[in-house]
Amino acid sequence: MAGPTTDTNLGPVINILKYMPETVRFAMLRLGKDCNADGSYSFMDAKCSVSVIRDERKVMMVRNFKKVFKRGIDLMNELKSGDMNSFKNMGKNYKAAIIVLAKFLEEKEIHEKSLNNVLNRKQNEGDDSCQNTELTVALAEHLLGRLAPRQSYIIDSRAKRNGRCSCGEKHCVKDPTYGSTGIGHEEVWHGHVDIIFSSHEGVEPESTGCAVRPLVTDSETRTNGSYREAYLPIC
Repeated sequence: MAGPTTDTNLGPVINILKYMPETVRFAMLRLGKDCNADGSYSFMDAKCSVSVIRDERKVMMVRNFKKVFKRGIDLMNELKSGDMNSFKNMGKNYKAAIIVLAKFLEEKEIHEKSLNNVLNRKQNEGDDSCQNTELTVALAEHLLGRLAPRQSYIIDSRAKRNGRCSCGEKHCVKDPTYGSTGIGHEEVWHGHVDIIFSSHEGVEPESTGCAVRPLVTDSETRTNGSYREAYLPIC
């Protein structure tokens, strides 16, 4: 990724503030005792009971959208002030995030077209598993992957249709990256996710406390009958 410069078009990023939902609320949940995280279960079979947290008046506790995402909103408000020194003095993680978002918004129309092509055709296909794989690839190529650090990702290599994005647009020429997306540990919750994103140079976790060392548990990574460890940062 090119280094942050004042030439970055920040207009589309700042305009996001116009569409901040004022009525969106997030409920606070408490994990319950009915949980099988201490057993060997795939994510598909994982379960954990939850309950809504209420205050002393029995009113459900909620948080406003702007409070949950306060750090990002404060960041965009700084940009809205028009003071480019604010952008220059940002930490490198913040700068990287702003540049990735600005680039995506500049190209938003072509990615919307690609996604619509796949979504509109999805209902005409008979094989649902292939449909879901094509949708996963399209979302990775034209949305999630574009917003990820360094715009890179890995799609589950076990996908039924393992090829390029099916949007059919000329601008979409990249070969998707397929590989192992196994996370977790065979003795507890484990399995494969559709898409996985990793931390990259220049985009660092803010706390080392959120990194984990899971075991990849698919056949591709078995070595001499045992599982090979893989470091997959979750932050």
